[in-house]
Amino acid sequence: MRLAMHVRPVPTHENGDTATVGTKKKKLRVLKPDGQAASGAEVYVRDRSATLHLERWYKTNVAGESEIELTGDPTVVAIVLGDSLTTREISDKDDAPTVRLP
Repeated sequence: MRLAMHVRPVPTHENGDTATVGTKKKKLRVLKPDGQAASGAEVYVRDRSATLHLERWYKTNVAGESEIELTGDPTVVAIVLGDSLTTREISDKDDAPTVRLP
């Protein structure tokens, strides 16, 4: 059996396409400072060293939750809600990660 792979350069990174195998998903919960669900928050996810170019955007649902794919261990999440920006590291060991916005 033979496997042929074709790699195209990506104009913004010039490293080629990246395939993710065996990604792990986590349900991330985002809360406002008052403890209420942060509905509609934008969640940006990427690997810690920013070398894998696996960045992705997600949006929280009405319960303030979003199922994200971890891009490394740890994975960095940046959460934008209104004019607030918060960053955290999420580990594969975190059972149910929750981020409370300041």
